[in-house]
Amino acid sequence: MKILAVLVFLVSLTYSSASDVIAVKHQGNTNISTHQAVKVNQQDQTANIHNYNGWNGWDAVWDYQKGLFAARLFRKRVCVVAAMDFELFPSLETLRSFKGQKLSKSTLPASDLTFLVGKTRVQNTVQFGSPIEQLCSGIPVYYASKEQGANLPLQSRGCANVGILRGLFNIYLCGNIPSC
Repeated sequence: MKILAVLVFLVSLTYSSASDVIAVKHQGNTNISTHQAVKVNQQDQTANIHNYNGWNGWDAVWDYQKGLFAARLFRKRVCVVAAMDFELFPSLETLRSFKGQKLSKSTLPASDLTFLVGKTRVQNTVQFGSPIEQLCSGIPVYYASKEQGANLPLQSRGCANVGILRGLFNIYLCGNIPSC
């Protein structure tokens, strides 16, 4: 019986240490506050990001095994998938290191990435793996490509910011993002 209790404890310890949750609150210039939770799962090599901002909220999955990220935009009722650039995205270890820290602009070098959303719907989400397939289930899915070259004003292009750690790592999904 003692051996069983020790085994149960060790298994639960393994699963609890496989995931870390980082909570971030942001008070913007417009007195609108948002709350983000970043759940890092070392075992699955994923980060799940939840941006709690009502209808303007979104969920995202960063799948480090597949080299893809996806964002489900609640207002638009669409999901956008794109390739991760491992030189620019923070590693899972970096994300885990934020746990319990008071985050500021000096926590991570500020970075902005811009992706252009394509107009063609993706028909087969199975190709992206289970975490992204589950995130994007039941809504239209589009693929986005990293933008190269000069930055145009983001507001004029209908961009959605799905970055983490508000203001520290911004990911802009731009273009004619269709709505359902």
